[in-house]
Amino acid sequence: MRVVRIVAEWRKDGHRESAYKFCLVCGLNTDALIADGEWMGYIKEDQTYWPFILRNGNACFYGGNEPWSERTNIGQRPMRVEKCSPSTPQSPARGPIHTKSLAAIYMRKANPSTKRTATGKLVSGAHVKRSAGRRFSKEQAMTTTYRQGPVGALMDEYERAAGELERILEAISDENYTLIRDTETKDDDCRSIQTVVTHVIAAGYGYAVMLRGSLGIGHIGRWDEAVGRPDAAAKLKEMLEYTCETLDGRWNLSQEEANSLQIRSGWGPVYDFEQLFEHAIVHVLRHRRQIERFLGRS
Repeated sequence: MRVVRIVAEWRKDGHRESAYKFCLVCGLNTDALIADGEWMGYIKEDQTYWPFILRNGNACFYGGNEPWSERTNIGQRPMRVEKCSPSTPQSPARGPIHTKSLAAIYMRKANPSTKRTATGKLVSGAHVKRSAGRRFSKEQAMTTTYRQGPVGALMDEYERAAGELERILEAISDENYTLIRDTETKDDDCRSIQTVVTHVIAAGYGYAVMLRGSLGIGHIGRWDEAVGRPDAAAKLKEMLEYTCETLDGRWNLSQEEANSLQIRSGWGPVYDFEQLFEHAIVHVLRHRRQIERFLGRS
């Protein structure tokens, strides 16, 4: 694995802001993506440094406390190497340092009307967030963009629940993922982490289909695929995107409108719109807990 130093700069109206800098030391895999794991970096603004840990290429943690974090997609796009410099060898006992590569990353302000945050865009398509005022202070480290309306709030929580599950899956091996955990259960969905995850994703599509039926929207047929560990995060995201498409334009659905949508589930009970959506969120949480128990975690 090659170790690189990624440097990003902020650009405003086509001009560089040299006082603001993003720097990350990390490993790149064979696809030129940031390798899984935890990597150290910092944000420099004038003479102030804000150190962070980048975890699995999708979250920057600033204080060792999960609430003080920011989501980023920097790990989803390949890095383009612009310049290389030779490394300085270490002692033979420790081996050489991998060649340092400087990946040029250019950022621009995406939305001039945004007052609180602006999104910097990398040439690779990745982004980091730049907060206004005392950037990346503990009070402002989490700069999440929330959806509008009561339905938007439910979708935000659905994504958060799925994100917690995703972080667990990223940290386990393929062997742990497919290992049969319960040999006595009569429920085929609960034999291994793989069967649980496959069930969660299939159920997520099922909830979306029921919501679509209540809204008079066309839907896909029954989703039924075995999900491997490397594909689990992407399949979860696809399910969430399908749910988002279902709800697009309906984030401000009123309580009266939600109550009027009566949905009969495949397992018997009748739910209104909000009850079914809440059921979908808790379903992910319950199975995340089940997986944690499989792994012997508290």
